[in-house]
Parts: sequence; C-alpha cells; structure tokens
Amino acid sequence: MQDKNRSSAKTRLLELASFSKVKGIRGLANYLGVPDSSLYSWISRDSIGDKSAILKKIPNVRIEWLESGEGEMFCNDTERPLEDDGGYIAAVAAMMRGMDADTQKDIFLSVQKEKLLRELLEERQEKKAG
Repeated sequence: MQDKNRSSAKTRLLELASFSKVKGIRGLANYLGVPDSSLYSWISRDSIGDKSAILKKIPNVRIEWLESGEGEMFCNDTERPLEDDGGYIAAVAAMMRGMDADTQKDIFLSVQKEKLLRELLEERQEKKAG
C-alpha cells in the first residue's frame, strides 16, 4: 500500500514532463534521451530507475522528491533550471553518473548543508554590519 504522502512514479514523471514542457511519458523519455520503455518500466515498478538521466536535464530536482514525491520538487525552491556557467553542472553530473545512489545522495546532502552554512554565515555577517 502506498504511503498517503508519497506520490506514484507516474505522477512524478508527469510532473517532470509538465515542467519540461513536453507531452506525456513518451515526450519526457525523448527529452531525457532514454527509451520510453524505461519510463514505463519505472511506472510499473513505481520507482524511478535512472535518476542521473533526469538530473542531467533538470539538475536542481531533489533526489528525495524523485524517490518519493515528498517535499519540494526543486533544491532551490524555484521552477528555473540552474544556470550552467562554464559547464560545471554537466561535469558534476557526469562524475556522479558512475556512483551508486547512496553516494550520490550523500554528496547532494553535503552540498545542501554547505549551502545552508554559507547562507547562515552571510546572514550573520549582514547582521553584524547592520
């Protein structure tokens, strides 16, 4: 039985399709560059398989959201993809593709913590200056 706070893989994929401005599961598969049979397999298993294919195209989508549909869809609470200045996002995504899902998640969570710490430090410095 599905947790009432968890959305189905199909629902999450359709939300990604809507965000990507493509029509349906086949449109999303084409956009991601994966066979539509892969997405239909994810739907039948109710689990998104190759998260790296999604992160390559939509780098700021949250892994936790991809896994369960819980929480915010995007890391930075916006519906804009991250700006890729100098190809860093693509390089990081390429490095992470070869890592297992747990390692990817650990790295992602570490980066989120680092970002939060920087924001808190900046806020503290602004309070001192003000």
